Amino acid sequence: MIQLRVLVSISLSYFTFCSAQQSSFYTPFCSAQQSSFPESINLRAAVFHAPPFATVEKQMNGAVLYGGFQRDLLDRLAVFATDDNVTLTFDLTVAPQTYAQSFDLVACDCMNKTRANDPEVNNSEEDCGKLDMIIGDYYSIPDRVLRADLSPSWLRSTISTVKLAEKSPGIFNYYTLTQAYNSNATICFLGGTSVFIDPLREKYPKGTFLECPNPDDCINTLKERKCVLYVDDELQLRYRATLDVDLEVTGENVKTQYIVWPLSSKLDPIVSTLMNRWILKSIVNGTIDELYSTYFMKPLCPIGTAGDSCQLPCDRKHGTANSKGVCICSSPKWGGDDCARETPEEKHIISNWVLITAYTLLGINITLIAICAGWLFWKRKNIKVKFSQPVFLALVLSGCLISSFTIPALVYSGSTGTGADSYCMAIPWLYSVGFSITFGSLFAKINQVYVLFKSSEKLKQVTVSTNETLRMIFMILIVDISILIIWIVLDPLKWSRFTIRDTQYGELLESVGYCTSNSWRIFVRITGSYHLILLTVASILCYVSRAVPTAFSEGKYISMAMFSNFQIFIIFLPIFILLGQSNDPTTMTFVQVIVIWMNDFLVVMLIFGNLMHRVHWDKKEEKSATQELRKALEEYNVKRSNRQQSFPSQGK
Repeated sequence: MIQLRVLVSISLSYFTFCSAQQSSFYTPFCSAQQSSFPESINLRAAVFHAPPFATVEKQMNGAVLYGGFQRDLLDRLAVFATDDNVTLTFDLTVAPQTYAQSFDLVACDCMNKTRANDPEVNNSEEDCGKLDMIIGDYYSIPDRVLRADLSPSWLRSTISTVKLAEKSPGIFNYYTLTQAYNSNATICFLGGTSVFIDPLREKYPKGTFLECPNPDDCINTLKERKCVLYVDDELQLRYRATLDVDLEVTGENVKTQYIVWPLSSKLDPIVSTLMNRWILKSIVNGTIDELYSTYFMKPLCPIGTAGDSCQLPCDRKHGTANSKGVCICSSPKWGGDDCARETPEEKHIISNWVLITAYTLLGINITLIAICAGWLFWKRKNIKVKFSQPVFLALVLSGCLISSFTIPALVYSGSTGTGADSYCMAIPWLYSVGFSITFGSLFAKINQVYVLFKSSEKLKQVTVSTNETLRMIFMILIVDISILIIWIVLDPLKWSRFTIRDTQYGELLESVGYCTSNSWRIFVRITGSYHLILLTVASILCYVSRAVPTAFSEGKYISMAMFSNFQIFIIFLPIFILLGQSNDPTTMTFVQVIVIWMNDFLVVMLIFGNLMHRVHWDKKEEKSATQELRKALEEYNVKRSNRQQSFPSQGK
């Protein structure tokens, strides 16, 4: 605490007061008359109970014991008065319970209409301005200057905070109100102290504050971890910290306040002048500093030392020993028993096991796709392969390959801690284009099955050309590409690193980096909604075409692939939403990798696994695609017609 050393002019002469009386503005405040230099001064003073500034203890015998910082200061003023050949005494009484009532004892306007309507004021007319001074921790504020004389400021205080001093593993220590506000942590304050809470609510309008009835309750609430910081007058907090070694004053300064004594404006000018002289003398000769150390400072080891006997080291720059001799680090950036070990910034880089898993899964997909591509080229002239249309099979493989390369784009930035904007936009491009090609090929195939099935039911001859199917794939793809182009033009994804925690000195403790933009949620929702609609429509077509006989097994496995994609999308969507609210890129990336890998792997296995089985193990006589399908559908229609004849009501 740096003591206030303000040299205030004390040449308050009789002529100054008399000239002031000529002004109507000062008339109610100044009515003192000139007197000779006094040999003795007796001041009537009321002591406002506000530990440790002033304390009032009523004894069993009815006597009152006065103590505290200001009571000691009164004794020092009496010594200074003796040096000026003046005997200074004080006639002490107990002040009322509120600051407003006590102040009215020295004010000369407490019975005016405005003050009479104040619910905190209930003094009688005889009590108004009947005392010479109030002993208590009064702040120097403009309104009080107009109602009474204020002594020179002999202490400076501020709104500050106190926290728990012990080091708790796994629990983040808050050192500033800004840290608590940004984390939405609860802050305690003393109820009824608008001088404290009003500036805080103005500075932190959305802060979480908890009001407690008295300081003891605030401290208990802090120790129960129902709040992370307790807001109060800095000097009050320092006093409490001297009594409780578990408390640590953060030293944060929010609003400076100057502490004074309210003096009656009716005091003899010479008495007022002498009081100012003796108060300023206590500031200049170090009396205030001595009393401050006694009441507001803990006995600590010298800088650079710690331990019960101050025999242990404590880093001079980053630590200070508390009253227990424990080296307390100035910020969480430094650790160790001597606060000399720097805590590295937690950048939330993706764990190595996620990288190994991601590249392993990518390797599995690439290997599987390469094997299927080689097999497709080898068996391209096989009648069953031709039946499945190699062009669309190749498109399925191409789409799955493109989609699988989203995996390295996802893990690149998270594994290095520094990302590139090009990798950020590559993620939606690779995934969306790959999805559109793969899904478009499957959708075209299942639509072809559906069209042939419906035409067979109506005994019509309908064919679906390759060009029509390719056109459908192109239409699905062009919508995704259009969304991506608009995205990259208007608000592309860029790599950014964001601070999660820092110290009061701006030292980074924890940060996370990821790809983001102002509008990324909008484009993700548009893309996700579009894909969900496509999957829903495809699933409906699969369900409607479920009656296709199992002889046409290709349609069945395409439907299985469609339903698989749809289920994965629905199941993992809420998981993505929940993980998106956390700062855990390892888990988020792992889930994304699993979803992408699973989608592509299952599609390739279902489509090509079925086809390979039919080519190598199913030795039935080969027919053209349309012949095979129509024969199966004719058998199905005959069976359905027979059932309708047997049970007419079921044919309606």
